[in-house]
Amino acid sequence: MKLLNASGCLDALTAPEVARSLDVFVTKTVTPLPREGNAPARIAEVEHGMLNSIGLANPGIDRFLAHTLPQLGELGVPVWVSVGGFAVADYADLCDRLDDRPEVEAIELNVSCPNVDDVPASVGEIVTAARAATRKPLYTKLSPATADIGSAGPTTGVTFGVGGSLTLTDATTDGVYTGSFAVDADYQ
Repeated sequence: MKLLNASGCLDALTAPEVARSLDVFVTKTVTPLPREGNAPARIAEVEHGMLNSIGLANPGIDRFLAHTLPQLGELGVPVWVSVGGFAVADYADLCDRLDDRPEVEAIELNVSCPNVDDVPASVGEIVTAARAATRKPLYTKLSPATADIGSAGPTTGVTFGVGGSLTLTDATTDGVYTGSFAVDADYQ
């Protein structure tokens, strides 16, 4: 078992000592073009943690490759790059651009971001295109709402992880929502 952060929850360049304490560092999700993300307020503390709605704010793949990734490579911890897109071709292009980068140990396909409007429709098509574009290990981050993980795409050479989405149910009297967080499911 490896200890790693959830994508977007740690800035390794601001807190390198924390990143080095992990077995693997997972980047914030990178998209083809820069994104400002959602308008503030983006983070809310609750009794037992926090909720966030960042909206995939990131510098885009060009700046990430030119500036961020080389610095992450100097940390001395394996780097998994989380990628996100709005079409199947976006995922394939991102995987292709990361394929020959020695700093990248694996790629996470983020198909579970609940706080963006344009989520791609076919996880299976995304996984197929990504697998064809890279030789690196792929991990697919699915929403707990994925009804049938086995139908999400080809399973050869791809690990599916369920997580990252919080299901909100009832608000308590003080306005704090309760809910459940998904656990990991590993399909190889």
